[in-house]
Amino acid sequence: MIKSAFLLAVPLALLAQTDSAQTEYEGPSILSRGGPASSIIRLPDISFRPYLGLNALYDTSLRGVTVDPNGRLRSSNEFGLQGTAGIYGRHKFRHSVIGLDYRGNYNHYPGNHFADSTDQMLTLEFDHQLTRRLSFGLTEAVGTYTRNYLYTSASGLIDPGALILPQNGLFDNRVIYGQTGGAMTYRASSRLSFNFGAAGFLTRYRSSSLFGLTGYSVTADAGYRLTRYTTLAMFYNFNHFEFTHSFGASDIHTAGLGISSRLSRSVEFSVQAGGARVESLFLSAVRLDPVIAAITGQTTGVQAIYDVRYVPTVRARLTKQMQRSRAEVSYGRSVNPGNGIFLTSRTEEATGSFSYQGLRHWSLSANVGYMKLGALAQGIGTYTGYTAGLGVSRDLAHGLYWVLRGDELHAATNNTIANRNATRVTLGLSWSPGEIPLTLW
Repeated sequence: MIKSAFLLAVPLALLAQTDSAQTEYEGPSILSRGGPASSIIRLPDISFRPYLGLNALYDTSLRGVTVDPNGRLRSSNEFGLQGTAGIYGRHKFRHSVIGLDYRGNYNHYPGNHFADSTDQMLTLEFDHQLTRRLSFGLTEAVGTYTRNYLYTSASGLIDPGALILPQNGLFDNRVIYGQTGGAMTYRASSRLSFNFGAAGFLTRYRSSSLFGLTGYSVTADAGYRLTRYTTLAMFYNFNHFEFTHSFGASDIHTAGLGISSRLSRSVEFSVQAGGARVESLFLSAVRLDPVIAAITGQTTGVQAIYDVRYVPTVRARLTKQMQRSRAEVSYGRSVNPGNGIFLTSRTEEATGSFSYQGLRHWSLSANVGYMKLGALAQGIGTYTGYTAGLGVSRDLAHGLYWVLRGDELHAATNNTIANRNATRVTLGLSWSPGEIPLTLW
């Protein structure tokens, strides 16, 4: 966390330079650059909005990294209280844009104090136009949690698919994560632009049974605008993953082509496809030769294995953004660092989200998700996860809101002992000053 806090200081120090934001339309967003759809970027400012809340809480299948005397994973269902606080919003200056999303809570379970927890997540985006042709951006995502039912997006300024953050955990174990990144964009002409970026990321788990992550990435792409509303791109990405409590690492080289198109004033579609070369060095158990086994008295041993795989990759996103509502559907196949048990993995995921603030006193949010992990080097099968959530808030009076939220998680592996169905329901009150309905998701 000390390292993450230090990295946060870099963009925060640069915020003082902000003085203005760009108004010229620069074409549909290119997926490899990690930004949202261009229609979202052009929305009016959202004032930085704080909120406080107190909820009744019900959690099912609370599960730590522990087993009972019969070797089964321990889990419990608990009622509790939840205190929440946060601030979110975005602001445009003449040459700059800032997006901030901090969300935190404290969960207390009177019947099981060992399950008490706090979740803290901060996402920050800063973009600045240096000259007419040159701009740069900084992103930060840091936090800690035990069960991730907080969803952060830096007020729509960061594409979650561009972040390498922990997800799809099989246990409710303390996680600490951080990612810091920066990118420069050079516009050679009104049609041609180049982008170069780098990021560092880490994940740590409280349990020594889970594998933490340290890594970095480097990206480069070139975009060419065929028309005002259509852009072609070619990209290259390099990722390096190292894991705690484990020998070895993975290097992933990914390259491909993409196209982005603004289909209407409110609808944008982007897709990119290519391939990844995955190099992994790891330890594997092997059966010893009978002669060696007779001498050593051991039937198995451990050896270092170098493995190379080629994995097709694809990513697509469809976004519809209106003044008071937003809908997004995305799909991807790629390589990621896994979830603390599954290490470097082939990944398939699909997500959908919808939010609505069109009514005077109400706001609504819904999301669904699917992910499948297949470890490339471990030979431990697959992980499949499904998520769904629905939230609604109602303005009562003077900034006081009634809030209801429900979330569901289903996870399955080849070993049925690790399967789980987890539910969280929260009901309570929140206070936040503002003219439009409060949105917490």
